[in-house]
This record gives sequence, structure tokens and C-alpha cells, in this order.
Amino acid sequence: MTVRRRMSGRRAEALAFVVGAALLAGTWIPAAGGGVSAWESHLFRWINDLPGGLWPVVRVPMQLGSLAGSLAVVAAIFVVTRNRRLTFATFAASEAAYWGSKVVKTIVARPRPAVLLHGVHLREAASGFGYLSGHTSVAVALATALVPSLPNPGKVVAVTLALIVAFARIYAGAHLPLDVLGGTGFGILCGLVARRALGVPPRARSSCRLRPSGGAAAGAAGATATPDPGPPTTEVSAPAFGLTRFTRLARVSGRPLPWV
Repeated sequence: MTVRRRMSGRRAEALAFVVGAALLAGTWIPAAGGGVSAWESHLFRWINDLPGGLWPVVRVPMQLGSLAGSLAVVAAIFVVTRNRRLTFATFAASEAAYWGSKVVKTIVARPRPAVLLHGVHLREAASGFGYLSGHTSVAVALATALVPSLPNPGKVVAVTLALIVAFARIYAGAHLPLDVLGGTGFGILCGLVARRALGVPPRARSSCRLRPSGGAAAGAAGATATPDPGPPTTEVSAPAFGLTRFTRLARVSGRPLPWV
């Protein structure tokens, strides 16, 4: 099972790498052209024209994609897990995404939506170039670095927060859809490379599972005496409630256990 999980994890990692590279390359080329396609304009309008009441809801989680927000996440990871390798991986992924996105911005030099389109609802001031979205890159890089080490509920939370950041950047009028998709691809790549470089293993599944026992052990509730050449001892199994994997062996000298 360990080998199978390892192979499955490698396949998932390879697939994520392909998706990230495809998103980055597939959005870089049209974004570098400088124009805005019809579908991109329609999607941007649909999100950007949503009621303003959503802004207070998405504004706070959107800060997870900022430099300060990402550092707060890294600090929280260390406090909660005390896992230095995972902490360094999240730090490296977020920093690579933050500074790397600035390099990509200067190369592609795509303007912000307010320059390319009319009637944009600007809910937050944004300067510089648009492609790619730095906030989205950082949020996705954090999620990519964390998800393999999280339990299922944590995975859902991490992915949901990254999606909220991506949505909020379009809703705020700071980025076009291609900017966000490119940031998503770049963030995936940063997260994968950081985990691989620091050798962060995936979260191990707990071996402590409740399984119903079978045979005579299921009905055994008493003590089983075993001969021992040393001092008189009694080998006793805890009351069986069908949890054979949690059976404890106690050595008691001359005194019966309470449940015997």
C-alpha cells in the first residue's frame, strides 16, 4: 500500500505540473499580445459587475495573496504543525510566487483592466502591469505546497481560499481572467518545486482504524493467563469491544484487573 500511495502521489504531482505549465504557457502567449478577447471581456464583466456587497466578504481572505498575508500563513503553519520542512516549503513557494510574478509582469507588460476596458469597477487601487496576478500566484502556491500534507477538510479549505483570492482579484477590477489563470499556473509550479526541493513527504494516513474483530477474540472479555518462568504474572487483554488493534497487554503481579 505504501508503494501504491507513493506511485499515486507521483502521478498526481506530474499531472499538477502539466496543468500548471499548460495554464502558464497557454495564457502567457495571448496576454503578451496586448488585446482582450471577447470571452475574456464577457467573463470579466460578469464578475466585475456583481453587487458591491460582496467586497467586504472577499476583501479579507484576498489578503492571503499579499506578501504580509503569506508570511502570516507561514507563521501559522509553523505554530500549528511544528514541521520545519513544511514551513520552509510554504515560505519558499510563496516567496517564489511573489517575486517571480513581478518578473513575469515586466516581461509580458500587459496593462491593467482599467486601461484595456471601459467602465471597470475599481474596488482596490492597483498599479503596474496586470499579467500575471501576484495575489493569485501566492495563494495558489501556498495551497499547492500545503494540500498534500493536510487532511481532507484542510484540503478543501486551502483550495477554497485560493479560489476566493482568484475571484476577488477579478471582482476588484485589478486583473483580467487570463491574468488570474496565468497566476494559478505559476503558483502551482512554485508550490510543486518547493515541496520537491525540500523533500516534503505527503501526509501519512493513520494506521489506527477501528475494525470489527472476528473469531473468538470478538467475544473475549476476560483475562488469559500465560505461564511465565519469572515472578507470577498474568497477561491480560483489555476488554474486547471489537477493537483488536487497540488490545493492550498488561502485566500485573498478583492482582486481578478491574474488569477481570
